[in-house]
Amino acid sequence: MSAHDLPSVPGGDSARTPTPPAPRKRRRLWRVLAWLAGILLLLMVALVAAGVAALHTETGTRHLWTLATRLSAGMLSGRLEGGTVTHGLRLRDVVFASGQTRVAVDRVDGNWALNWQARRLHVQWLRIGKAEV
Repeated sequence: MSAHDLPSVPGGDSARTPTPPAPRKRRRLWRVLAWLAGILLLLMVALVAAGVAALHTETGTRHLWTLATRLSAGMLSGRLEGGTVTHGLRLRDVVFASGQTRVAVDRVDGNWALNWQARRLHVQWLRIGKAEV
């Protein structure tokens, strides 16, 4: 009979202490943190892409206008007829009211070019209809 075939002696391994499985837990923790960081990075990229799409497309600009009117708690209202934030807008019946202040404009038409790299706004034309303050 060899030493490997013999049963272990109770209390004979008291000099040896079992090693804790800490390295596995650490690897798992780092793996979870890496996944979380990756997901956060992916969400940030998606948020930036959605912001760029909102500024450059008419559908995105409509969503931004709807969001602005809803978040203003009734202080801003009006109708977006078309355009984008980066190239010009067509607004009708715009009203901003806050406390004693009330500004009403029946139409706003504009054509501009918003350049992000040069940080410039080049306005070709801006037409504002009847305004009441």
